[in-house]
Amino acid sequence: MTQLLLSDERLDVNIRSPRNNTPLHQAIYRDKDRNDILSILLADKWVDPNLKNQSGLTPFHEAVKLGCESTIPISLTCPAVGINVRDPAGERPIRRVISLGWSMRELLGCCLKGVISILMPVVLVSVLLGLWRETIPLSGS
Repeated sequence: MTQLLLSDERLDVNIRSPRNNTPLHQAIYRDKDRNDILSILLADKWVDPNLKNQSGLTPFHEAVKLGCESTIPISLTCPAVGINVRDPAGERPIRRVISLGWSMRELLGCCLKGVISILMPVVLVSVLLGLWRETIPLSGS
């Protein structure tokens, strides 16, 4: 059904609900078929995964906040997903993913599994190194 709707060019794939949620936000809130719908939406070139809702959160922010860990690898295979976009509190979703216990190796594995963009792992490594530098005191500091 999702694919059928996306094939109709007259439909706005980034349409907003009264709370400013997009179909991608709505997919995150679902229990049934969440990952299938998320995969289909993220594969569509017209879907913007970085639109914020009324709370100032992207779908990736919401997924991590809600503890939907199965959506993390799906989101990371899409180079358009803003892993470093700050929420209203200044928190980045990738930092929350790390706090959930995901290792750099797991995160890079997710990115490489998608092989959608060679730049995604490079961006992720630079973000992770930046986070590492923020949290690990350097000797002599």
